[in-house]
Amino acid sequence: IGIQAAAEAIGECARPLAVVGVAGLTAAAGGGASNPVVRFAERTGIPILTTQMGAGAIPADHPLALGTLGMHRPDYSHLGLSKADLIITVGYQPVEHPPPAWLDADLPVVHLHHIPAAVEFGYLPRHEVIGSIDAGLDSLAEHLSGHRRWGTDVGIVIDRCLERERAQLLTADRADGGDGALGPLDVVMAVQQASEPSTVVSLDNGLYKIWFARHFRPQHPHHLVLDNATASMGAGLATATEAARLGHHSIAVLGDGGFMMNLGDLETAVRLGNDLTVLVVRDDAYGFIAWHQSEQDRARHGVDVANPDFVTLAQSFGAGGHRVDADHRLGSLLELCRQRGGVQLIDCPLAYPYNEILERDDLLEVARRELADNRSG
Repeated sequence: IGIQAAAEAIGECARPLAVVGVAGLTAAAGGGASNPVVRFAERTGIPILTTQMGAGAIPADHPLALGTLGMHRPDYSHLGLSKADLIITVGYQPVEHPPPAWLDADLPVVHLHHIPAAVEFGYLPRHEVIGSIDAGLDSLAEHLSGHRRWGTDVGIVIDRCLERERAQLLTADRADGGDGALGPLDVVMAVQQASEPSTVVSLDNGLYKIWFARHFRPQHPHHLVLDNATASMGAGLATATEAARLGHHSIAVLGDGGFMMNLGDLETAVRLGNDLTVLVVRDDAYGFIAWHQSEQDRARHGVDVANPDFVTLAQSFGAGGHRVDADHRLGSLLELCRQRGGVQLIDCPLAYPYNEILERDDLLEVARRELADNRSG
C-alpha cells in the first residue's frame, strides 16, 4: 500500500537516497542471485546507504553503494545524507541507529517495510509503503526507472576518504601495548583478507565494531553480522556458531569482555563439530566504556579485567588454541585455522592507538571538500 503517493514524492526529488536496515538486508539475502536492493538501485539509479545491521545489502564495491553508518556523529558516510533531498528507509527501525544521529529533521522520509513505522523522536515518515519489501522495491522501481544516478561520485569520494584513512593508519607506527598488540584496523584488514564467498563474520559488541562498520567491505548479505540495536555483549559467538552449523565459513570476532560473558558457547560449538574460527581481540578491558571515559575526560574506573590464558582455555574445551605474536601473524593464523577446521581460537592482543579519528567532528566536511574538488576538477 502507498506505492503511488510514495513514487510521486520520490519522483519530484532530484537526489533521493535509500537507507537499508536489517529487514531490508533480510529481503536482500532471500533474493538469491537477484538481490532486490541491488535491482532497485540499478533500475532507479538511487544510491544505497546501509545501517550497521543492514551492511551487505548491496556489495560494498557497487558504484551505487555509499557505505555503512558507523558512528553517532558526522562521518564520511554521511556525505550522501548531506546532499539528499529525500530519504527512503528500507526495512529500517529507529532502534538500529537513532534518527537524530543521521537524519535531518527537515528531510522528507518514505518508510518501506513490512510493518508500519515506529514513530520516534526524529523519525516521522511522510509516506509509508507497507508490505513485502522486495515487492515494494520492485513496484517503486517501475515508477522510477531511469532516475538520475547522482550518487556515483559521492560513493567514489567516500571510498577515497576511507582508503586514505586506511593508508595513513596502516603505515603509521603499530600500537605497542607491551605484547605486540595490533590496532583495530589491522584486525579488520586481516579478517577481510581471510573472507571467502561464503564467509560470515559475526561481531560481538565492542569498540572494534565501529572500525569494522567503517572499514570492512561486505560483498554479500550476512557477510558481516553485527548488532547495533540492543548492542548486547556476548551474542557474537552464538551467532557465528549458528552460521557454521548452516555450512558457512564462520569467523567470530569477540572482545575479551564479551567472550567471557558467554564462553560456554565454545563448548556448544566443539560438541556440534563446527568449523569455526573464534578471534578474541583482547585489550584486557571493557574497551568501549574505557574510550567513553577518556573521551569525556573522566577517570578510568571499573573497566580493567583479569583474563585467563585464552589459548589454554580453548584447549581445555577441545578446541585449537593460537596466539598472535611476533612469530605468528594474524593473517597466517586465520589461514591456518581455516585449513585445520573444527573450532579454533586465536588470542589477539589489541590496542587502540588512533581512536582520535572517532572523536573528530570534521570528517563530513573533509568529504564535502573532496566532493567539491572532484566535481570542479
